[in-house]
Amino acid sequence: MSSNTEENSILFSQTSSPSTIDVDTLSKSMRHFGVADYAVFILMLVFSSLVGLYFGYQDHKMKKQNKRNGIEDDAANYLVGGRNMQVLPVALSLTASFVSGITLLGTSTEIYLYGSQYCFFLIAIVLTGFIIHSTIIPVLHELEITSTYQYLEARFNRELRLFGSISFCFMTILWLPIVIYMPALAFNQTTGIDIHVITPFQCFICIVYTSLGGIKAVVWDLWKNNFFKNF
Repeated sequence: MSSNTEENSILFSQTSSPSTIDVDTLSKSMRHFGVADYAVFILMLVFSSLVGLYFGYQDHKMKKQNKRNGIEDDAANYLVGGRNMQVLPVALSLTASFVSGITLLGTSTEIYLYGSQYCFFLIAIVLTGFIIHSTIIPVLHELEITSTYQYLEARFNRELRLFGSISFCFMTILWLPIVIYMPALAFNQTTGIDIHVITPFQCFICIVYTSLGGIKAVVWDLWKNNFFKNF
């Protein structure tokens, strides 16, 4: 009887003792990208490239037609889509542009660690939207300008426009690497592909469809991203 009890206690101690798993083994066990996941990922990249090619081809045809008619408004067509874009795609793309990898990964961590007080940030976003809608957007829409920097030059002087433009470029240089790094890190953790491999490829796809298709390609690609994020 005592021998059976001793054997059971030894077996219990062996099974209940915590097993030691190194970081590499745990990381590999979390990489579970399957065929369907890779198919969706490749489909999204192909869609982004095709969107850029499609709108680039459409803009090329429009440029030829405008040149025959003596119309030259390439900047407005590239930057604001000829001012004839639909409301829903633009609204969804604006929403997706503010939900980057930093938001998806950082906000959930912030709320998990420090609580839901982060949600008060949404109050500021809603109030800011009403203020911009009632004060800034009507002025910019009436002037039919392509950027706020044009307004700064027309309202004040060229020096202030340059200061605003340089400040935005400096902020973007500091912010953009983090935006690129966050989804690349998540992709690395799930697939094992090196970050230094995926980030140049990711940047190349974005540069191609943006440079070819302009704002129209950006709007429809962000609309696609917003759809996949929610569904």
